[in-house]
Formats: sequence, structure tokens, C-alpha cells
Amino acid sequence: MLDQSLQIPVPRLRCPFPPAVHPAAESLEESAIAWMWQFGFIRDAAEEKAARAARFGHLAALTYPYASLEGAQLACDWMIWLFLQDDEYMERAAEDGRLLDCARHTLRCLRVLHDPDAPPGDDPYIRALHDLCARTARHAGPEHFQRFLSGLHEYFTGAGAEVVYLSHRAMPSLEEYIALRESSIALRSVMFVLLETAGGFPLPGARWSEPELQALALSASRVNSWINDILSGLRELHWPGAINLITVLAQHHGCTPEEAIGRAVAHHDRELADFEELSRRIRLTSDDPRVGRYLDALAAWTRGNQDWSLTCGRYHVESPDLGVTGPQHFGE
Repeated sequence: MLDQSLQIPVPRLRCPFPPAVHPAAESLEESAIAWMWQFGFIRDAAEEKAARAARFGHLAALTYPYASLEGAQLACDWMIWLFLQDDEYMERAAEDGRLLDCARHTLRCLRVLHDPDAPPGDDPYIRALHDLCARTARHAGPEHFQRFLSGLHEYFTGAGAEVVYLSHRAMPSLEEYIALRESSIALRSVMFVLLETAGGFPLPGARWSEPELQALALSASRVNSWINDILSGLRELHWPGAINLITVLAQHHGCTPEEAIGRAVAHHDRELADFEELSRRIRLTSDDPRVGRYLDALAAWTRGNQDWSLTCGRYHVESPDLGVTGPQHFGE
């Protein structure tokens, strides 16, 4: 854990992609707040203020700038659900020793994925998951919906592994962490699937499964993992037992957290260079316009994620609250 008296400058992350924003950004913000009220994630004015500071609608506007409004709203609500249930049933449950809560929550979620007609009960997370799955099935079509569900299974695998590490205050090796993060970030076959459907260019399975496109999506997932780990990790350096790229690299190299931040930035820059090279090569060899739009959407997602991370009230990148030692509601 970092000495709380140290002030760490915000690392500069290279991002060559131009910014873009959805034209209905304000509507996305308001619909996000309304959805959180609907399912009980916001219960009073103070919580609404914190939710607005997180700017989840702004995140959707930046990461899905070319999507239909319906698709961007769906993506926004999925990201809210993933953030909030990860805080409550993964990170906070591990910190409080509530591993059975995590296991039961995961199994309830899997039941929804396997049996959408099962009664949701009173749990707001499960009721919200029912809503999201029903909307996604209508929006995405059978093939992409099944791909999306498989991606959620992959997410729960990675998140479950992270809970075990957190609960034991054990740090994974660098190799273990990269594998864990590729799943727990929920991008390649979860949120990136919505890039296709919401953007109006769904890739057929044979095209999506091409090795180069899969390598590209995986590289984009890693780039965005390292963006999140570095920018949100500044506040997490003050949390006992925090696991992110910075803390993993500190263990791997036997260096201080301050030195590990520089190593994490270099890690990000190498992966970004790989992503750029893969994108360039695919553009040269593919004449499918849907693939070109997918590349543009991945680039926009990456730029949008970084821009949101630097300004949102969830991470407080410029001035992290050193008195907070674990995940809070909406991350405030």
C-alpha cells in the first residue's frame, strides 16, 4: 500500500484516436439516472448526486458515439450493472469476508442467463439483470445474444478468480493477472458485442471468429484494462490488498508502487502499439465495410474510456480521496 502522504502525478497515457461523442449525450445521462432509480440503485438525493458524479451516461456517449440511441442506452445500463455489482458482490464482498454472498449472487445471475423466465425475486441486481437480458435479446438477435451470454460466463469466471485472490490478500503473478483481467474487464465478448449490434454492423460468426479479429479484440481489451488499472489504480494504491496492474507489476519486479506506475504505462503503450499495428494490417487486407466500422468503434471505445476515466467522479484521478480504503457506492 502506498504512503498516503505521497502525491502521485497523473500518468500521461498515449492515445492516438480522435474523440467522439454521441449526439444524445444528455439524454443518455438522464436515462441512466432514471434506470438506476427504477431498480433501486439510487434511493435518495445524496445517492443521485453521487451517481451523477460518476457520469455513466457520459461514459456511454463517449464509448458508443456511433450507436443508435437504444443501443447506447442498453450499453450504458449494462456498464452500470457491471460496475455496481462488481463493487458490491466482488470487491466489497471479498473485503468483508462475504464469499458466500458472492457465490450465491453469481449462481443467481447464471440462473437468469440460463432461464430468463425464472422469477427474479426482490434483489435489485437480479431484477435489473432480467431487464437487461430481455432488452439485449430483443436488440441483438439470436447469434449475438448467445455470444453475449457466453461472454458474461467468461466475465464471471474472471471475477470469481479475482474474489479468491482478494479474500486471501494474495497477489496473482503477472501471467495470472493478465489472464484474469482479459475476462473480468468484460469487453471482448460482452461490451464489444454491443458495438456491433448498436452500431448497425453485426459481424457474422465466421467473420468475428477470424484469428486476426479475435487478436484485435483481445488487444483492445488489454489496452482498456490497463487504462482502467492505471487511472483508477491511483486511488486503489491506498487500499490494502488492492489488485491491479500497478500492484501486480510492483510484486513482479520487486519495485515500489511509484516505479510500478511507470512500468504500467510502458505496458499500456506496448499493447497500444500492438493494437495499432493489428488495426493497420486488418484495414489493408479486409474489404468488408463492417470490419472497418468495427475497427473505428474499438478505437472510439478506447479513446472514450480514457477520457471518461480522467474526468469521472468514480475515480477522482486528479485528487483521489486518500481516506477511502475500499470501493464505495458508485465509486465516490
